[in-house]
Amino acid sequence: KMDKKEEVKGKQENKEKREKGEKDKEEKLKETEKIEEEKENEERKEAMKERREKMKEKEAQEKEKEQNSQELINKVEAALFLAARFLTMEELVRITGINPIMLREILEKIEEKYRNDGAMTIVKREVEGLEYWKMDVKQNFSHYVNKLASGKSEFSKGEQETLAVIAYKQPVKQSIIIKIRGNKAYDHIKHFIQADLIKSRRLGRTFELSLSENFFNYFHIPEKEFKKELENINENKNIEKNTENGKN
Repeated sequence: KMDKKEEVKGKQENKEKREKGEKDKEEKLKETEKIEEEKENEERKEAMKERREKMKEKEAQEKEKEQNSQELINKVEAALFLAARFLTMEELVRITGINPIMLREILEKIEEKYRNDGAMTIVKREVEGLEYWKMDVKQNFSHYVNKLASGKSEFSKGEQETLAVIAYKQPVKQSIIIKIRGNKAYDHIKHFIQADLIKSRRLGRTFELSLSENFFNYFHIPEKEFKKELENINENKNIEKNTENGKN
C-alpha cells in the first residue's frame, strides 16, 4: 500500500512538475513575445521619428528652395521694373547673376503671374534672334499712365500723325515737319519733347528732331527692329522709284 501511495504521489508530483514546466515555458514565451513586441514598438517608434525628421528636413529644404526661388523672381522683377526699357537675356544675366536656363524659367513664371493679375505685364519681343524683355503697364491701364505723363488721356490723332512723320524721317529738321504738318505741329513737337519722346537740337535757324530712347520704350519697340523696318521701307521705296525711272 505504501508503494502504491508513493507511486501515486510520484505521479502527482511529476504531473505538477510538468504543469509547472509548461506554465514556466508559457510564461517565458509570453515574456519573450512581450520583449519582442516592445522591441518592435521601439523600432516602429524610431522609424516613425526618423520619417518625421526626414519630412521636416524635406519641408525645410522645400521652404528654403521656395524662398530662394521667390528671391530670384523678386530680383528679376526689380531689374525689369527699374530698367524701364527692353533688356536682352544677356543683360538680364549680367544684372541678376542668374544662369540663362533658370532665368528663362523665372521670366515665364513672372509672365504667368501677371497674365491674369495686376496692372503690369511682361512684354517679350524677338529681333534678329535676340529676345528682349520688359515690364510694362497693361494696355487697359496705359491711358492712366499717359494721363499722368502728359496731362491728357492719350495723344490726339493729329499728334499721332505728326509723331509718325518725325519717326519716319528722323533725324529731320523741324522746319520740314512744319511744312508737312502745318503750324499745329509746333504744339505737337513741344508736347513730344515734354513727354521725352523726341530730342531737339539747334541746327542753324531751325532745330533737328530725332527719336529719344524713351520713344522705343514707350511704344514697346526695340530700336533695332524699328531701324530695320525703316530700312526695308526705304529700300522698297527706292526700288519703286528706280522702277518708275526705268519705265520713263
